Amino acid sequence: MAKADVAGHFRAAHPWQDKPFVAPGQRIEAGATLGLVKIGLLYAPVVAPTAGIVDAVIAETGAMVGYGTPIVRILPLAASDPLN
Repeated sequence: MAKADVAGHFRAAHPWQDKPFVAPGQRIEAGATLGLVKIGLLYAPVVAPTAGIVDAVIAETGAMVGYGTPIVRILPLAASDPLN
């Protein structure tokens, strides 16, 4: 589970782009940007704590999130996964 590290408004995509950073079913690596939290004029990245598959983007774009709010649910990769 990726959680917000700061309080602000969640953004699933960069403000200059329409395409979200991630979508359900997408494979991600640890440290991948999953979204942004807007704090005033600044944006803080929400990063993947582990590699896996995006199961769901829980937070809605524009929603107010607080420290520790779940943002993205990640299914960890199985140790037997040949791509792991």
